[in-house]
Amino acid sequence: MKINNQIQIHKQRGVIALFVTIVMLLLISMVTILTARAVINEQHVSSNLLREKAAYENAEAGLQFAKDYLRSGYDHDGDGAHDTNIMAGVAVDPSLPVPTVNLSATPGGLGDEHVLITSTGTSDDGLGSRVVYEERLIAPLTGGSAPYPLITRTNVAIGGTGDIRNYETNATVWSGNNATITGAGSTFISDGNNGIQEVSNRTTMGVDIVDHDSRLAALSGDEFFSNFFNGSKELIHSQAIELVPGDEAQLDLASFNNNQLIWITGTTNLNANTTIGCTVDYDPSSESCLGQGGEIAPVILIVDGSFRSNGTVDLYGILYVIGDLADSPVWNANGTFNVYGSVIVEEDVNINGTLNITYDSDVLGGFANNHIASKMSNSWRDF
Repeated sequence: MKINNQIQIHKQRGVIALFVTIVMLLLISMVTILTARAVINEQHVSSNLLREKAAYENAEAGLQFAKDYLRSGYDHDGDGAHDTNIMAGVAVDPSLPVPTVNLSATPGGLGDEHVLITSTGTSDDGLGSRVVYEERLIAPLTGGSAPYPLITRTNVAIGGTGDIRNYETNATVWSGNNATITGAGSTFISDGNNGIQEVSNRTTMGVDIVDHDSRLAALSGDEFFSNFFNGSKELIHSQAIELVPGDEAQLDLASFNNNQLIWITGTTNLNANTTIGCTVDYDPSSESCLGQGGEIAPVILIVDGSFRSNGTVDLYGILYVIGDLADSPVWNANGTFNVYGSVIVEEDVNINGTLNITYDSDVLGGFANNHIASKMSNSWRDF
């Protein structure tokens, strides 16, 4: 009897142990399954986040492309409508997705110059998608009239040799304070009969020179700048090709001479023969742009600092010198400096070498398709 009871007890213990073991196995299995499911869900979430991030970056890349695209306007194909799918045919890494970027007029009837950018980006596997929007106001880059070969807000002293010519508007120098000619140079305008006439020199100041203009003298540097550009210095700077002092030699490269906007911060020294604004490189001391088979592709060169030039320089376009107030005069030209277009300086100008400036509206007209696209405040969104 006692033996049977012991056997019964052992059987009960075995059943309990088996039950506990089965329950533990079930619990472990459930924990394993839940853990695996959590890991899988986390992987899905991580993958979706990665796809979303990749799609967002792709859309932002398209948005940046559109900002650069708008510098030449919103209707590149000339059909009178805002361009669509502007990245079609753009050479990109074939392993990367190409965002779809469309331009349209901003809703609300604000006008064609108010442009809505819609950029749709996708992830590498095409499963993720994000859309970003931004509104931009398009305006010509150059906003004010500059019908003078040489303009300064303060003083201009022309020594040395060389000529300032304007056969179109018959105005040569415009300054807020003194304008003097002390060297052998002269100014020339049209005589009205398809010829030219000398007007001003070191002995005679003609009507072609407008000096002591209180309207110019009263302007701040920023106000003076806004007379010639549709945007603040910060905005124009943000859309320019950036060079630093020491990179002046790069201005001689034809790749920079294609209706470009170039900004140099710091004192700039052109100490060698330099050609700016021609599609071919040539020796300006003995050759010319057209004579070497080049095409004039004017540039806007803005120097945020003092400007010094030596050697022989040919520039087609606009030279704007902001200048360092502590370093007067801010523009000092030695050697031979030939400008076809216009020179605008915020502070004092001192010419010691050979200065030749010829006002040319055809050259300045090369900027007609250059635009500035300023962001409308609070217009960016991704919903």
